[in-house]
Amino acid sequence: MSNPVTFVNVIDVEPEKQPELVELLKEGTEKVMKHRPGFISVTLLASADKTLRVRVS
Repeated sequence: MSNPVTFVNVIDVEPEKQPELVELLKEGTEKVMKHRPGFISVTLLASADKTLRVRVS
């Protein structure tokens, strides 16, 4: 078995678009990513005040 790799993507987003982006990322994970060979998990971290970023790891 190969060693796992972690990808961390930080996405800058307008505050009013943050909830939409999080939902889009969740949907993409459910429909596509979780079915890819080797996929283990996803963690979405969104700033509480919605002013900064969404971090995907």
